[in-house]
Amino acid sequence: MSLSALPSPRPAGLLSPDGRGHGLRQAVALRQGLTLARTDVTFDHETDARLECHGSFLRFHFRLEGDSVVSDDRGESSSVSAGTILLVAQPADSYKRERAGINTHERSVTLICDRDYAAELIRQADATPSFLDDFLRNDVSGFSFLERTMPMKIRPIVEDILDPPLTGRLSEVLIEAKALELLCYTIHQILRVPEQGAIIREKDRKRVRDLCFILEQDPAAPISIDLLCRELAWNDTQMTECFKAVTGITISNYRQQVRMRYARRQLEETDLPITQIAFDSGYEYPSNFTTAFKRTFGVSPRDVRR
Repeated sequence: MSLSALPSPRPAGLLSPDGRGHGLRQAVALRQGLTLARTDVTFDHETDARLECHGSFLRFHFRLEGDSVVSDDRGESSSVSAGTILLVAQPADSYKRERAGINTHERSVTLICDRDYAAELIRQADATPSFLDDFLRNDVSGFSFLERTMPMKIRPIVEDILDPPLTGRLSEVLIEAKALELLCYTIHQILRVPEQGAIIREKDRKRVRDLCFILEQDPAAPISIDLLCRELAWNDTQMTECFKAVTGITISNYRQQVRMRYARRQLEETDLPITQIAFDSGYEYPSNFTTAFKRTFGVSPRDVRR
């Protein structure tokens, strides 16, 4: 099925269109019971939309950019922030309300599973949050929310779905493959209930998001663990353990991935010399940069430039 337009009939589980903003709004039914929605939209004005949901669905929402607030008819709400995953269990014939500020630029991917499809997949998970058990038993009267920080390792998957590096039919195949990979990873990793001693407080999850923001501001900045501890008022052991628990990787590995993504963008979008890009990415020696780049992407910086 082509991903170039919204298929007809309308895929189940999609909210009614509201005509807000401009940019990419695209959806496709990948298979029976599973729909993929891609959004890259800038809202022209402050919005407060109330949208009808048809059917009973579990939505996996991956937000790369843009903040908003989602609520249901009962007034229960959840903030949707950049760099987060929001799981929403939606009962049949319910309504979703979403508020976003003027000039908000939303970049997101949403996977929408109907109840039967979700049940088949979630049974494979080690354990699940109680609200999902209620949802699968059809024992919910309104939306249920679960927010998680988006692990660094799945951000490139979401990026590839929104902006695939291939074209034509290969692009469509890649998007579908990445969407299924994203769904499998989320169910296997994100939905697992942690051991009692490993529960992470929301305060610490916010600290992790703040830490990620600091690391992404300047790839070449000399940032140490001590500096991060002082900036975030956080014990070094707690910080490193919590960061690994939330993102799935260490702080140094996250930093390395930030540098590599920055370097690749510079190679693809600018004419800066490779040596300059190496310095701007935090590498003192271009040879070390080339080695790290090839280890990450499987090609050299010069190959990307060709």
